[in-house]
Amino acid sequence: MQAGAEVHLFNAASGEWRARLIDKQKGIFLCTECLRPSASFFGPHLFFPILKGSRLELLIEKSVELGVGALHPIFTDHTDILFFNKERWQVVVKQATEQCGRLDLPPIHRPEKLSHILDKWLLKDSLLVGDERQGAPSIIPFLDKIPPSAAFLVGPEGGFSAQEFATFARLPFINCVSMGATTLRTETAALAFLALHAAFQNT
Repeated sequence: MQAGAEVHLFNAASGEWRARLIDKQKGIFLCTECLRPSASFFGPHLFFPILKGSRLELLIEKSVELGVGALHPIFTDHTDILFFNKERWQVVVKQATEQCGRLDLPPIHRPEKLSHILDKWLLKDSLLVGDERQGAPSIIPFLDKIPPSAAFLVGPEGGFSAQEFATFARLPFINCVSMGATTLRTETAALAFLALHAAFQNT
């Protein structure tokens, strides 16, 4: 890229700008036109167990496209994979943000135990848990009642343990909900949550 080349620069605080490269060595650009103003974005939090590489990449990439506000990898009782390369997945978040035209870069947190997450969770009124058990209530009645910054929790292969379900039952801010008649894989459930939430927020 040579001096005088035109690019688009963006971030959540300043919006998107048309800019011209002034100094290649120092990386200096002159912003000439605001194309999109900054906008506060409050997407839902997503809590998910660590998955194998390609499945985790799919979950993270598509979650960003669907408007996730923050990504929270977790360790559950049935989580088999314990290694999480945060730096690698931050690159995936950045690439997905650029691809889909978002101005904000949703944070991806370091993994924590599910029990620690529940102990410190601040939005004590809006955590929906994907429940694969028979008899769980449908998610649909909950979607028009939760705020844009709601939280979704999806389980690992094999589902949540009996002890984890017992913990959910004790916490008044948690609702266990069904995603349908079939058992969904973790990444499918996560994206179904986010797609339904986005659809209801836009109606």
